[in-house]
Amino acid sequence: MDIKKRRTMKKIGIIGATGSIGTQAIEVIRKFKNLYKIEFLVSYSNYKKLFEIAKEFNVKKVGIIREDIEIKNEDFIIYKGKDEILSLIEDIDYYLYQQQVLFQFFLY
Repeated sequence: MDIKKRRTMKKIGIIGATGSIGTQAIEVIRKFKNLYKIEFLVSYSNYKKLFEIAKEFNVKKVGIIREDIEIKNEDFIIYKGKDEILSLIEDIDYYLYQQQVLFQFFLY
């Protein structure tokens, strides 16, 4: 990746990536891959779909909110539970958050 391209790319994190709004956000990012780099993805419990998305976008950091799910995967750095997931938010430009029907877009 050249330096000019790296400077213009926005770093994104998506909380609720496997839900309906998260999936729509992924579709938009898919169309503008040259503008956005997904830094992390979080799902409540659907880790299989989360891993598929992470592989497509070459995302190494993923989070699962439910702490009782046992997951072993050497392809990703896995964060479990709310406290660990909060640590993912550092050093990104935007993150998308879905809570029930509410969709918020935060700009740092």
